Amino acid sequence: MSLSGPRAISGRRKLLKATLVGVSGAFQTIRHQGAGTATLSMSAAGGPQPSVVGGTAALSLAVSGGALARRAGAGAASLIAVVSGGAMRARVGAGTAALAVNVDGSGVRRKIGSGLASLAAACSGGGTTGPVTDPIVQSANADGWSFTASGTPPTFAPDVSPQFAYVNRAGFDSAGNATTIADTLVLTSRIRQPYPNNGSLTADQGAFSDYIYAADTIAGKTSNSTKVSPKPIVNWARRSKRVIGNSLPKELLEIVACHRNARSNKQVAAVIWTISDGTTTINVFSSAAGVSGYSGDRKPVIVYRPPADVDVSSLSDGTLTVNAKVYPHVGVALSIADSSLSAVEREFSPRTFRKNVALAATKRYVYVDKSIGNDTTGVGSTTYATAKATPCATVLGAINKAITTWSEMDNVWIYVGDDLGAAHIMASTAATRAQNGGECVITRDPLVAKAKARVSFGAAAFRNRFPLLAFGDIAVIRTGTLQLTGEAAAQLQVSFENCDFDNGGNNTAWLSNAHDYHMGTNFSNLTGNSALGSAAGEHRMLRGIDLDANYGSIENWLTIGCSLTRPGAFNRGTRTVSGGIFGFNLVRDPISTAAMINIGVDQDVNGFAIIQNVFEWTSATTNPVLRISGDAATGNNSHVVIHNNTFLGAFQAGRWNVFYDEDVTPRTSDLMSVVGNIGVAIYTKSDVFRGGNQAGGDASTRTGNWAFMYGVGCRANLSQFQSNTLLGGNEAQQYPGLRCKIGTSQTVRQDPLFTSYAGTTVAAGPVYTAGAGGGDYTLQAGSPCIGMNNNGVLAFDLAGNARSATASAAGAYERLA
Repeated sequence: MSLSGPRAISGRRKLLKATLVGVSGAFQTIRHQGAGTATLSMSAAGGPQPSVVGGTAALSLAVSGGALARRAGAGAASLIAVVSGGAMRARVGAGTAALAVNVDGSGVRRKIGSGLASLAAACSGGGTTGPVTDPIVQSANADGWSFTASGTPPTFAPDVSPQFAYVNRAGFDSAGNATTIADTLVLTSRIRQPYPNNGSLTADQGAFSDYIYAADTIAGKTSNSTKVSPKPIVNWARRSKRVIGNSLPKELLEIVACHRNARSNKQVAAVIWTISDGTTTINVFSSAAGVSGYSGDRKPVIVYRPPADVDVSSLSDGTLTVNAKVYPHVGVALSIADSSLSAVEREFSPRTFRKNVALAATKRYVYVDKSIGNDTTGVGSTTYATAKATPCATVLGAINKAITTWSEMDNVWIYVGDDLGAAHIMASTAATRAQNGGECVITRDPLVAKAKARVSFGAAAFRNRFPLLAFGDIAVIRTGTLQLTGEAAAQLQVSFENCDFDNGGNNTAWLSNAHDYHMGTNFSNLTGNSALGSAAGEHRMLRGIDLDANYGSIENWLTIGCSLTRPGAFNRGTRTVSGGIFGFNLVRDPISTAAMINIGVDQDVNGFAIIQNVFEWTSATTNPVLRISGDAATGNNSHVVIHNNTFLGAFQAGRWNVFYDEDVTPRTSDLMSVVGNIGVAIYTKSDVFRGGNQAGGDASTRTGNWAFMYGVGCRANLSQFQSNTLLGGNEAQQYPGLRCKIGTSQTVRQDPLFTSYAGTTVAAGPVYTAGAGGGDYTLQAGSPCIGMNNNGVLAFDLAGNARSATASAAGAYERLA
């Protein structure tokens, strides 16, 4: 066996040209001393290879047999070749050029740093270029996550001696343009047979570390995958329906987006906004994920938004329609989330603003003063001082005055003065009020404390008769069970921004023909399941809220940046949870008699994100805090994203029950992404539980969650305890995913080294002790969570600190090594 012909290796400092002829049985070393050295090493027996230092160019060649490993320093060029036999591995530092040559087409494995050029050639295989997938892979299967082997697969050691599949993926760049993305998957596990033959392995089936999609290719291999990269899980993070002038503030276009193929500290590749007056359209894009900076957020919220306020001076006055397209890193045209395709208001759908340059420049004021106001003589004015000097006596009087003055409620600001010890009562009217796309705001005199500028409803209903109403920086009190009431044909959309909302202990819904948005709301006196729970009216956004829910239910659709104490079970009523986001929240003492987040119970879920939250379980009661298609559920789920959360608890107290396929109704879980989490204990059940524990004769068909069972889409997770069984048991994964650290005890915590832990604890028995709560779940130096994720999925942590892209910590808080 011989090689002939030049092989050029280009490095930062050195160009090495080697002609290799008749190397069989020979050993040669060529060495030039000093910085920028060149090393050629050839071994007939595949013996030890010299290490390579920074600034070198290195060539290692083994004529026969054996694995070859190479580590090259920064500024190096490395050539690794095996003339016959074994696998090759190379790790090359930043700024290098790498060439891997395999004479007889055997496996090549490569991991290269940033700024590299990589070439792998099979000298006897037609001179193909690009990294070569391990020859054990014959084809990817239709399910996208498993493969058929070309022979009997070996026992894989993915975290010690990984074997790779190199995939070219359809995707999008930072401008939303179609591109091809080179991705590296790991062969993680041989797949066993279903129950009752679960003690035996299949003859030729293995698992990839992540999904291969139908549009992806594996050089030299067959892909039968039918999977399509899903659309991002997206929603708007701010309210629209405002009056604007020639500038559309960038913060009003904020978007929260999540996707299973997040990478390089970004959930998605790009967002493109379109703003149109029906004739002219403006496009603006961004690929930057940043902390919003919204003052009402209790915890930093990561958003995508335009880089600057958008100049809309080229657009005509009137209704402006805003849409956005969100591009995942990996996917095809069907994978793009497009707001123009939905007409459902609470979903990712078009948003509108009223452009009126003159109106935006001149607010319309009406003032309410109990002591001197008069609903007949009060005035509406474009001058605040004038309105305050001649006020109305009531809120209803101010609304009526606005209509008689301007004939519409757009950009009307009703300022409320001192309530003199009794809240200003908001009363109903029978007269319909015109409104043309811009909301009316009820707020307080900035010279009056919020506690003395209160408005109330409940003893009587408040039916304002126009559809767009906002309460800003004011106190709102419920004094009874009657509601904020809209119209059936034009339902009320009401927002509360930086308000104090006193529920008054009422356990009834407060919306009728109405839907609300909360941003920076402080809730008090919540009780029962009806106030914030699902009802006919939708709670469309809970952003930056602070509450003690007293274990009452909460409707979760878009819940971001909140501080939630004693939240009850999240519910949905008759609506879907598909598209829901629970992100960037601090949760203390969640309900312990049920799972707080419980999806896929009796409804299929297509897209749901749980991203960068802290869940502090403090109860001695043993229940899951997270349940996804759990015990005896009937719903399937697809594209559930669970990224960088921290869960506190002990063994069964605060555990996960996720992605089950047991019991009577078969179900499927696919395209999940579970990355960078600190969990308590991770439970999953499938065929073995169905057959061994439930004696189900259909156990062999309960394989619908096997992607999760084999750790597909799972990476860099740490669990503090084991489940009821160790890995491979009937209530645990077979393989947890790359770079995962799974607890091995039911009573001894795998300690993440939190700054201060105040959750539930467990001792032998098991015996549980309630925690005091209020812990600090940042990480101490030496935490095993540090640096677990080598491909970060979020740019910032829950404290707003930047995350590492290549060595990010598991959990909600970053800690650099």
